[in-house]
Amino acid sequence: MATLFDLPDLVLLEIFSYLPVRDRIRISRVCHRWKRLVDDRWLWRHVDLTLYTYEVHRRTNPKEGLLPVSLLLGSSTQSDCCQSVE
Repeated sequence: MATLFDLPDLVLLEIFSYLPVRDRIRISRVCHRWKRLVDDRWLWRHVDLTLYTYEVHRRTNPKEGLLPVSLLLGSSTQSDCCQSVE
């Protein structure tokens, strides 16, 4: 039986392209292959970062202090079938 990890890179890139930015960052922590795919320039060609403008302002505004990265990205998940990226 075929699994998600058996799919070609181009198919995974196409699937990843439908994910929001935050989820793309999260999946880059699944395994080395997915990190390499998430780092591909093709995946980031049409990204609208206006949703994150407020968060960046809050993190850089000295009156409000810095937000922890874990708050922005949430917890990571790792797959048993891939080597973890640390």
